[in-house]
Amino acid sequence: MQYQDKWTRFHNKPTNGVDYSSNNGWIYSAYAKHLVPDMLDRDLLKECYDSCIKSTNPVMIDRSPGQLTPPFSKDEVLGCVSLGFLRNKQLESSSYNFCNLTKEFNRELTFSSFIKAIKILFKIRKEHRNYVWQNKLVEAYPLAFKLPPEDIYYVKKMENKNPGILLTVLFYLNSLLTIFAGGESAKMMLWLKVMDLGIQSSILGKLVMKRHKKWIREYFGNDHIFTKEIE
Repeated sequence: MQYQDKWTRFHNKPTNGVDYSSNNGWIYSAYAKHLVPDMLDRDLLKECYDSCIKSTNPVMIDRSPGQLTPPFSKDEVLGCVSLGFLRNKQLESSSYNFCNLTKEFNRELTFSSFIKAIKILFKIRKEHRNYVWQNKLVEAYPLAFKLPPEDIYYVKKMENKNPGILLTVLFYLNSLLTIFAGGESAKMMLWLKVMDLGIQSSILGKLVMKRHKKWIREYFGNDHIFTKEIE
């Protein structure tokens, strides 16, 4: 079965070799970088990425060319960072906010905007997670589209920037929670971080590498090329 689109991005579901079958082609392609690197075409990936960019200051990137919604996600941010397309400097200048829907809000998460966003998110806590952007609740965007601390740590470390003590502590705490109580997607992204940062031999890395084959199989199923590659 074919799992790539015309730009060689990978997906979790079969494709016809041209169209994408998921909205997460960047993060899946980042996984492929470590599993089936020879199947990625760097030039085609860059062509696709460039077609997704609406702005780099602030960062406004669509998941696929011409695809405004669903909006860009933190998963896809990590995928683009992992593949070397999206840089820390760009994200930092955008206050680590990755909203691709509009420029019409202050991306810096201030105390005031944090409180406003929390009130909105609490009020709609029983709604679907897409409710925020589907109903254009812009006052929640500074928080809803903010890259979490553990991911900012990864982005900084990818360019040998000092993340500081707080981000470091939060990264390792989140990693432990992910290993023992995280969802399938979070576990896969933690494996990617461990691989990208080259910390497989650390205590955290060993905990992840002991489990990563099981995580890949559980996430992608027995028929996916990623699973077959690790067998």
